Amino acid sequence: MNGRRARSLQSQADSGNGFAFPPVTGMPEKTTGELLADAILTAVETTGAIPKEIRVRSAEHKALAEGLAKALGSKVTVVNRYRRWMR
Repeated sequence: MNGRRARSLQSQADSGNGFAFPPVTGMPEKTTGELLADAILTAVETTGAIPKEIRVRSAEHKALAEGLAKALGSKVTVVNRYRRWMR
């Protein structure tokens, strides 16, 4: 091992059907925005559907996701706790 650590983005799920997506991982050189875009695009590719809404935990993540969301025709919403919308 060369001492490098991987970065990961956790907790992706489809609130409509409860389908959980595997975490997205990447090298430390990848930015948070790149990891977030990878996660969104992997979910789109896996389901074959474009999300109406992308929910994130922070205003920073919202800002990072807004460009891709706009291109997909989705909206981005900040939620304090994922559990609220996973019911």
